[in-house]
Formats: sequence, structure tokens, C-alpha cells
Amino acid sequence: MAMREAVLPMRERLPAYLVVGLFLAIIAACAGWGAVQYLNDRNQLAAYQLSGFCISVATVLYVLFNRPAVWAQCRLVGITGRLGLITAAAVPGFVALNYLYTNLLIGGVFGDYFTVASDSAAIRQQLKWILLVAVLPAVIEEVAFRGIVLDQLAKVVSPQTAIGFSAILFGVSHFGLMSIPYLFLLGLFLGWLRWRSGGLLLPIAAHLAHNLLVLWWM
Repeated sequence: MAMREAVLPMRERLPAYLVVGLFLAIIAACAGWGAVQYLNDRNQLAAYQLSGFCISVATVLYVLFNRPAVWAQCRLVGITGRLGLITAAAVPGFVALNYLYTNLLIGGVFGDYFTVASDSAAIRQQLKWILLVAVLPAVIEEVAFRGIVLDQLAKVVSPQTAIGFSAILFGVSHFGLMSIPYLFLLGLFLGWLRWRSGGLLLPIAAHLAHNLLVLWWM
């Protein structure tokens, strides 16, 4: 189901505003709670963990009540052909950019985060890490930001604006100030894939491949 170019009448925009407002409220509330936690014990992952949990719950509830629309977005579209080739070429590029950005530009700012992730000597062998760090975020975040937020925004603004705003929310929801520019660029690419392919399967596949490669190089 490709995103519609037409903007709906005001009376039909309210559900879209409510859905997007819910995600904004979740991120804002988690940011406030995370700030308190950070001031108390400098736990910089607190906001991200809570945000991920709340967004996951909101996404699951939305899917349960809007199954036909979400299932339609998850049909097999765009895996082969030009979009598939673009994705296959772009994902390694984003992983390389992630490595350079993290190690050369950010430096030690997020050292604690990567220490937490890499302290497990068997991270590559443990299926739970693959599930929690790569698979679930790829599915939940794509359904949330490209399947719900982007799709709802496209009802009230242009697809380009919807892609940009959903990419901003995607970056901010991870609560890493220095990582927002990179995540914003990644969100733009995933949003573009959603728009051009007409479904969620290709963005999910690209996000999953990205996460697995980043996890491998950590």
C-alpha cells in the first residue's frame, strides 16, 4: 500500500494526530524520566530502555486494533529489482558510516553504552542478544516509525515531510544526543524505502541487516 499524496479533510486528520501525538508523548515522558535517572545514577540507558518498552507496547496495541492495514504493509514488495540492489549497496555503507562516526567523531562520549553491549564475551554466540539487539528492534521500530508514524503523518502532510519527521522521532527515541544525526540519516533511508516499496518488508530487512552487521562489528 503506497503512501497517499492527498491530504485528508480536517475531520479525518484527528486519528492521525492522536497516533503521532501518542508517540511524541511517550518519547517526551521517557526523556523526562531518563533525565531524572541520569542525574541520580548516571544511567544513560534508562530512557532508551523505557522508551523502547513503551513504544513496543503502543505498537503492539496499534497492530492488534489495525491488523488489516499493518498486514497489508508487510506484504512482499521491493525485495528484488532496483530497490533490492540499492538496499544491498546502502546497508554496508551505513554500517561503515556508523563505525567511522562512532569511533572518529563521537570518540568516548558513548563509551559506557558500548561497554555494556560488548562486556558479554559470548555476544555473537548468544541468541538472546541477536534477538534483543538486532531482530526485535528492526521489527518493532519499523512497524512503529515507518508503519505507524510515517503512514499516519502521510495523511496530513506530504510524504517527504512525513519521512523527515518520522526520521527525527526515530533518532530522538534512542536518546543518544551525538548519535541523532546518524540515526536521522538512517531513518531517512528507511523511510524512503517504505515510500518507494509501498510496504514494510524491505525496510525491516534493511534495518535487520544493519543491526546484525553493527552487532558483529561491536
